[in-house]
Amino acid sequence: MTIEELIRQETENILKRIGANIEALILVGSFARGEGLTCQNNAELELISDIEFLAIAKPEKLGKLNKIKPKDNNLTLNFSTRKHLKKLKPCIFTLELKNFGKVVRGDKEILKNIPDYEYSDIAPIDGFILLNNRIVEQLILLKKIEDGKTIYQYDIDKGYIQLANSLLAFHKQYKSLYKEKAEALKNTLCDMCYLADKIPDFKPKAENALNNAISGKTRPIDNQEAKEKWLELKKYFREIWLYEASVLLNDLSYNFDKTLDKFIAIPDFKARLKGWIKLMAKGIHFGNMHNIFISSPQFLIYRNAAKLYFSDQINREKADSVIKKWEAIVK
Repeated sequence: MTIEELIRQETENILKRIGANIEALILVGSFARGEGLTCQNNAELELISDIEFLAIAKPEKLGKLNKIKPKDNNLTLNFSTRKHLKKLKPCIFTLELKNFGKVVRGDKEILKNIPDYEYSDIAPIDGFILLNNRIVEQLILLKKIEDGKTIYQYDIDKGYIQLANSLLAFHKQYKSLYKEKAEALKNTLCDMCYLADKIPDFKPKAENALNNAISGKTRPIDNQEAKEKWLELKKYFREIWLYEASVLLNDLSYNFDKTLDKFIAIPDFKARLKGWIKLMAKGIHFGNMHNIFISSPQFLIYRNAAKLYFSDQINREKADSVIKKWEAIVK
């Protein structure tokens, strides 16, 4: 089976379940961009990248559809509405959906509802938000390593690519395609004296990861090698996280412990209020409402994730709790 055949098969499976309740089904993510990775395992097609879909629901069906989960671990299925598309703000997801989303069934014009933005419209904080989401994904990757799951070099390369994504977005130079990222990255670190001093070898590592992704090159790695590479990657996450958080806080002392305590103040009151209202609308209880004066639910989860990820010993039970809350509230 080819990847094109698998995508068609998954499309039909989704439509059998929810076809009557949606206006369109859109392929998004790496396979929509033509950059998804696969490999052959005993003559069987194995997915390295996830197949991602966005279903545009009929408004009255959204609540019911949001409870549906994909049957395949390598399949992501999210839901939105036509009205929501019209209100999308300039962020990485919005631009990539507009520019690369492929309508595989339904209204072929539906993506025209998304406002037109430029990559330079992406706010620096969105690069930092992306980075914090990837920190949670690093905790998920550690679980896979410790559980003895199959790990590919791409799982590590993806971390370096996501760090590059964060920096590019943070400096309003984000690009969607791997080749474009590699070109943009050449000029990005020049003005970042702190990072150039702390992690001078980051750029070649990120460029190597991007080149591997461009070529489709990956390989399985054993768990010991995966853990060593995971720990090495953590060093780069730490310095880039500290750099971005410090700039957003306007505190260039680059004091890690102080920044780890203070960074939850980054979202403004409007963003905090929006986050708590969204939680209440979903019927999710998360802490006390007085936390609205401290931060957003999203950044409170990011703080817990960052403190855990950057610690010397990662408690599995605490990691599971952070991941569960992130999946319910943020993802």
